[in-house]
Amino acid sequence: MELRLLHYFVTLAEELHFGRAAQRLFISQPPLSVAIRQLEDELRAQLFERSSKGVRLTAAGEHLLERARQLLALSRQAAQETQDVAQGTRGHLRLGFVGSSLYRGLPQALALLQQSHPQVRVDLLEANNRYQQEASEARVALKARFDLVGHLARQKAFSERTFGPGARTKGIVDHIRKELREIEDAPSDIMEWVDVIILAFDGAWRAGWAPQDIVDAIAAKQARNEKRRWPDWRTADPDKAIEHVQGTVDG
Repeated sequence: MELRLLHYFVTLAEELHFGRAAQRLFISQPPLSVAIRQLEDELRAQLFERSSKGVRLTAAGEHLLERARQLLALSRQAAQETQDVAQGTRGHLRLGFVGSSLYRGLPQALALLQQSHPQVRVDLLEANNRYQQEASEARVALKARFDLVGHLARQKAFSERTFGPGARTKGIVDHIRKELREIEDAPSDIMEWVDVIILAFDGAWRAGWAPQDIVDAIAAKQARNEKRRWPDWRTADPDKAIEHVQGTVDG
């Protein structure tokens, strides 16, 4: 479903007159009529009732109008946010600093940054020079090759040493719920999402699965999802889960 067709639909739904809608869109009436027919054919639903007095929305048209406005608003927001990120006026900055920088203009520089770029979120991480060097070297090594199996083995050893052995299923589920609430409060914070991923891995190995089993399950699940049939995301409620069509692939 093209955004152009939704834009035409919303304009006609607001004007309820092909002539006025075409004027607003700076096109002639025939292309507008063709576009509306194309949208109705694609959705297999009549969106307008036409008469000599004009047009009015059908029940299906009224339902689509709300969703179409949401989708168009989201597309405009996505375009604006993408431009902001490209221009450096929006985003998430993680800044490591040493304690002495607090007396060398760091607070003043951050204040100026927040004033000039209010959509840029800054997280501060206090670290000494050695830590910063080690972190930088670790990032370079990680980008060169990330061994998920090895990482899971490392996580397992840390978790068992820190939180003890055993399934701890209820405790992990409770922790995941807490992290999900934090995601709702800060959905752009990647570290909140990562917390859920780590907890899910923790629950998997505690349920008896080895690191290689977890990696194999991730690959198998992705392959299964790719074989499933999914509803059109463009007509789905963005605030609701999009579930696969039952019966296409079991599991």
